[in-house]
Amino acid sequence: MKVLFTGGGGAGTQALWDLLSPRYEVHFCDADPRRVTPAVPVTRVHAIPMASDPGFVGALAALCRREAIDVVVPGVDEELSALARGRSLFGATAILVPSEDFVEAMLDKLHFVERLSESGVRLPVTAVMADSAGWDRFPAIVKPRRGRGSRGVVVVDDATSLANHRGNVGEDAGLHVVQELIPGDEYSVQVMVNARGTLRGVFPARVLAKRGITISAVGQAHAAVEDACRAIHAAEPTPGCYNVQGILDGSGRFVPFEINPRVSTTLCLAVASGLDPLELCFDDVGDGGLARFEPGVRLERYWTNVLIGGSNEAGERHA
Repeated sequence: MKVLFTGGGGAGTQALWDLLSPRYEVHFCDADPRRVTPAVPVTRVHAIPMASDPGFVGALAALCRREAIDVVVPGVDEELSALARGRSLFGATAILVPSEDFVEAMLDKLHFVERLSESGVRLPVTAVMADSAGWDRFPAIVKPRRGRGSRGVVVVDDATSLANHRGNVGEDAGLHVVQELIPGDEYSVQVMVNARGTLRGVFPARVLAKRGITISAVGQAHAAVEDACRAIHAAEPTPGCYNVQGILDGSGRFVPFEINPRVSTTLCLAVASGLDPLELCFDDVGDGGLARFEPGVRLERYWTNVLIGGSNEAGERHA
């Protein structure tokens, strides 16, 4: 099987290469291929346009035809809507992304709460910041309705701080939400569903440290997390792979605060723990339990320094 990961300049690339290249022919692409770790051979690294480029989908589809790619695994939020809409352009190449309706709903943090309001899952109290003059749950978290990597996320401690931030945002206050800030352990959960709609894998990673993305985490089975993900799947069934982020609160309930309709940067930890999304999301199981994984595997991310040019290397890493 030939697999192409987008967002190849991301944090999980080297681990995914190490774990998956013995099983599959693995490729990575990025708008700036120089960001892809040198651990990946240059023949497996490809340049593509930015997701905002009108030619993005066509260029990615052409790359898949040229390299005879079997599966595309998107890893960048900005790509998801276009890829969910443009599946037919990829022919026999499968795209590991949820349904278009699911993608559109979950990319918006307000619509995420609205869509799951009848699921039975506890959700954080959430309001549009433009309508938050009467908000009285502090501390609270303010964030863009669309966004990733903790960009634009602010914690406010009182009504004055919220009003000041609302004033700073101005006309864009309708594009932000205010959300109840729930104390507890954070989990990043990979959910894997096959084409028949069967929930095949739930992998909770307890976040130990985070700086925009998770930099330290440990795989940890937890019944409350699994129950919440089952309820989410029942309320919003979709094939594909997506990431649920949430908090295990003081009462032991898992409270999702957002869903990223794509694989997460902790996918490599799920693979290291024994779950292969390329197997689980493309099998033909119609019923049965969740795939088992080895708990306790830990992910730690470190900086590496690669020196290019001069006497260190004859030329550029990627042409």
